[in-house]
Amino acid sequence: MAEDITSRFFNVISLFNGTIPFIALQMQALRVGDHNTIVFTKVIDVLKRGLEEGPPPPPTDRAYWEHKGSAATVQLADELLKIAKEFDATLQLSYNKHYIGIFQNGQPLNFCRFAPKKNTMNLAIRLERSDEIDSQIEQAGIEKLSHAQDGAYRLSLQKHDVAKHRDYLKALMKAAYDTFIA
Repeated sequence: MAEDITSRFFNVISLFNGTIPFIALQMQALRVGDHNTIVFTKVIDVLKRGLEEGPPPPPTDRAYWEHKGSAATVQLADELLKIAKEFDATLQLSYNKHYIGIFQNGQPLNFCRFAPKKNTMNLAIRLERSDEIDSQIEQAGIEKLSHAQDGAYRLSLQKHDVAKHRDYLKALMKAAYDTFIA
């Protein structure tokens, strides 16, 4: 039985996140003239270790993040969650030591992560880097930080950015969500 390697497969593999070595090969049978041949293509060899390696980060609470960042920047996480709830009403915030993540039905679903600072909110959106998205972010005037180890786009947002770019941020989060759950 043949199966395509989908993003769901990558999500399952990411649960192991480098603790178990994985190599995934895609096999393709071809007929060349009178001969049959098989072509193997390496799809996965090395997985990048991201923020979710090892045991889950220690849980914290909203007060921890309001002290580490500010009440105003934690409120930005609430506003971004409200936007995400427009395409999945079951999403909830999960307060961890290193970031505020997203839970769905009690399980992590970190297609995006939030890191409140004193005056800004760093938003990491797990989307494959593309020139098109880079260009759109630049044209929107949103401050883009370096990519995270797991390849996520990292954006630095101020309060006015969330209101001003609401529809675009929603589109980015929805694309990441769709890719993450596919």
